[in-house]
Amino acid sequence: MKPIYAAALFSMVCFFTAVIVLPMQLHSQGFSEAETGYFLAFISLMAVIAAWAMPRVVKVRGEFGTLYLAFLAYAAAHLLLAFATGPALLVVAGVLMGSGFGLSVPLVNHMVVEHSPVGLRGQHLAYLSMAIFLGQFLSSFMEFIPGTGHEFFWVRRRWPWW
Repeated sequence: MKPIYAAALFSMVCFFTAVIVLPMQLHSQGFSEAETGYFLAFISLMAVIAAWAMPRVVKVRGEFGTLYLAFLAYAAAHLLLAFATGPALLVVAGVLMGSGFGLSVPLVNHMVVEHSPVGLRGQHLAYLSMAIFLGQFLSSFMEFIPGTGHEFFWVRRRWPWW
């Protein structure tokens, strides 16, 4: 179960890091508050579509293969956000970010239910909730990392050890 909890935690960190940092980046590019909200809603819509497709992806790639695909989507989204200066790359990054979320979060929930003995299912789901909320909490500290916008998504060019 520990790899599933770790996947849940890191999925939340990947997703909510973007949600926390994107408004600053989009503001620096001249996007209004409403446009930023529309973009974040677009990411959520992509997550819903990816979650709808997730059972088909699992049939083809398997559970852990789908998780690898989700984290690949997160990585590609963060990379694109590092270089995005216009709407085209932002849209592709939004699709990838939403896909990472939609492929990972419903899947880890399903995996916990499927791989837990009936007597321990509630306890395992509680641990999953803890991992999910811990990931959301840890992502809030991204606000304190020096730098803004593009720098943030590009693995800290100024601080290579970060």
